[in-house]
Amino acid sequence: MIRELKDSQSYPRVIALISVLSVFFGIATCVLGELLLPLSSAFMATLFLLEKPKKRFLSYLCPAVCITVALLLKGIAAIVVIEAVLLAIVIDICYKKSLSKAETSIYLTLIIAVFVFASLYLSAAFATKNFSLESITNYYMDFFLKFKREFVDIFSGMTVTAEDGTVVNAMSVEEARMYFSTLTNSFVALIGILSFLLAGLTIKMYAVLVLKYSRHGILKKFAHFLPSNFCAYSYLISSVLALFATQTSSFGIIIMNVNMIMMAVFAYMGVKYLLMVAKMSQKRSLIYCLIVFGIISLPSVVPSILSYLGVWVVIGTNLNNKTANV
Repeated sequence: MIRELKDSQSYPRVIALISVLSVFFGIATCVLGELLLPLSSAFMATLFLLEKPKKRFLSYLCPAVCITVALLLKGIAAIVVIEAVLLAIVIDICYKKSLSKAETSIYLTLIIAVFVFASLYLSAAFATKNFSLESITNYYMDFFLKFKREFVDIFSGMTVTAEDGTVVNAMSVEEARMYFSTLTNSFVALIGILSFLLAGLTIKMYAVLVLKYSRHGILKKFAHFLPSNFCAYSYLISSVLALFATQTSSFGIIIMNVNMIMMAVFAYMGVKYLLMVAKMSQKRSLIYCLIVFGIISLPSVVPSILSYLGVWVVIGTNLNNKTANV
């Protein structure tokens, strides 16, 4: 059974410890926000997994305590605690149904992204004391206009010294406006990437806890993150479309955001592959330094290269797994 503990572990002690930590991190999440989301969700999901079904009590009590205390302390801002509980439930269902780590991460990413947008909506609604979509839109339009002016003033005001000793602007006003437009157009992608990272950290923490306490380790499908070949080919198609799409059209902005999110996913796969190669190489430190230096020095190029490497790794691994299972 997947919920059986190791012989060295005492069931009452383990359940009590995980319950206390679930409540602690659940309430702390209300204060520190999404920063502690991976810990609170992972501990709750582990509690759901390990507590005996016929004696299930703490699995209901701990989330209820977290939500109640959060509502009393922070009111509607406690929505992040509800998010943590929901993520724990989804992880538990996916794990018990033997779904893959990749599929589970998709569900978690979507949930986190929805809650981020919900938090933004509620924050504006309470600030304006108006829940209408028009009021929320006007609130953020005003915010972005103010932020744009400050962004353009700061970056267009930066200066650098040329080789001949003359001082010139590092960026023109038009360039600053262009970069700001790119940033705002990719806002959805940035939230998607952040959500993916949080989802990955949550599953990673959950896997660590399951490996620590479970007698049979962790399910094979949950041990490694491996997207499907369909996702890999979809990313290649989106990359081609992104080359021809313009940021002035709605379709172009959508393609750009989708491409950025998928690039982050497959760049992660590329980095994982290079780190695996580094572990087997005597020049481990050199490979680590090259990865970090490449990302910092060429942030617009290296992530794309890593993502295409990730596509190659994913397609090759899936084909090898398919051949091995035949």
